Amino acid sequence: MKSLVPILLLALTLTACQSSSDEPKITAIVGAKLIDGKGSTPIDHSIVLIQGKTIVKVGSQALVPLPKDAEVVDGLNQTVEPATQGTTIDAGNPANLVLKSDSKTRTMKDGQWQN
Repeated sequence: MKSLVPILLLALTLTACQSSSDEPKITAIVGAKLIDGKGSTPIDHSIVLIQGKTIVKVGSQALVPLPKDAEVVDGLNQTVEPATQGTTIDAGNPANLVLKSDSKTRTMKDGQWQN
């Protein structure tokens, strides 16, 4: 029985490591002016957290913590807004948005950058 304990511990460790890597990565758009599509006052220096195809948290950088393992997209001097009229950037909604500056526009559809 004692010889099974190390094997069981190894199996549990490998299972724990595997399950954490199965979760979709978190993308954080940091520093952009947020226009949420709801008519709210724009938020300067915002953070938009996206996991998989879904927006999980939105707010000001002062109020929303940046996860350690997030892939950070620099939004400084840019605006983030809904990709289509009638949609909003809000937790629980699909990650369909546009990140734009004076010289460049990036479009995200279902959590994937299209350009």
